[in-house]
Amino acid sequence: MVWPSTFTVATHQRTAETASAALPRPPTTGSAPVPADLDRYARHPVYQGNSQGKGKDMNRTADPRITNAKPTPNATPANPATSPAARRLALGAIAGPILFTLAWLPLGLLRPGYSQIRQQISDLGIGPHGILMDGAFVLGGLLILAGMVGIVQATRTDVGTTARWICTVLLALAPPGEIAVGAFNETHVTGHVTGAILAFQTPIIGFLATGLVLRRSPRWRRIGNWLLVASPLTLVLVQIFLQTGPPGAPLAATGLGGLTERIMVGEIQAWYAALGWLAYRRS
Repeated sequence: MVWPSTFTVATHQRTAETASAALPRPPTTGSAPVPADLDRYARHPVYQGNSQGKGKDMNRTADPRITNAKPTPNATPANPATSPAARRLALGAIAGPILFTLAWLPLGLLRPGYSQIRQQISDLGIGPHGILMDGAFVLGGLLILAGMVGIVQATRTDVGTTARWICTVLLALAPPGEIAVGAFNETHVTGHVTGAILAFQTPIIGFLATGLVLRRSPRWRRIGNWLLVASPLTLVLVQIFLQTGPPGAPLAATGLGGLTERIMVGEIQAWYAALGWLAYRRS
């Protein structure tokens, strides 16, 4: 039996010490190793094994911070930017209600003998400055209709095409109704009443359908849930107005028809403005 010489043993010891000194080590400052150092540490041949594949990626499997991340196949794609024109159109859903309010409020205050509590907004479309009120009906409806275009563009990646267009059609029935109310004042009863039905009653179904669709999208879930509240609330306000506002209504003698109409109109237009603002912010 041949015993190794002292020179051979010393040579092996120096080789092991040299390899150990060359080995990269994580920082020893007490903090967790930074990913860059961990990655270099894991790639060292001592820890990856030899050419036969022994001990491959030992540290990579031990520390998730140095694992090569791969894209998830079902990851949600980023929402592509909406065109600046479509984004600005969404503001129409805000400008329309503001314009309409800034029309009936001062015109009602300036007309002698007119009561904001008792009389309806449409009464301002006849008599002095009636053309201004009728124009506000028409222009306000057009602005909200333009806002619907921006809202549709903002939701195109979050909502299916069919569901999005169904909601759009239902919500877009109210603005033409407002336009018709201005185009056909109270002297044209059929056109005026038809426009009022579209403007006041179709949002009940529109809010419900849109809420059910939007609540399935994480980005639009909150407004979707609120629209589910808006639908029955609008129904209640419409019924209160029908009982107090029109001539011959059961509670017309209370003299609150103008007030109940303004509350109803304000509530409906506020939801359109909220949708327009969210569409503008998230486009």
